[in-house]
Amino acid sequence: MRCLDARPILYCAEGIDHPGVDLRDLRVDPARPLAASWEPELLSGVVVLRGEAGLAPMDEAWRDRLYLSVGDAPAPGTPRPVPFVAVPYLAWGNRAPGAMRVWQRRGAL
Repeated sequence: MRCLDARPILYCAEGIDHPGVDLRDLRVDPARPLAASWEPELLSGVVVLRGEAGLAPMDEAWRDRLYLSVGDAPAPGTPRPVPFVAVPYLAWGNRAPGAMRVWQRRGAL
């Protein structure tokens, strides 16, 4: 069957796929490919994106702060590689309560 109506699908990262990770600390490198795979057992069948992201936790200087002076802002740490999974936005929140993030930060590994 051919689909002639190719509409974009929005994906998101969910906490359930990234245990022990604050989704705000993930960095995705646009130069690294993501693999799309059909997973029939997940949410009655969806295409999931998988790849590798970097995990660079926020420096303690940012804890409970929205702004810092340029001179006080710490340099970003070196991210460590972690598995990355994204599910279609329309299917999020159906496995367990938890964090969700659509917009991912960019960053090289």
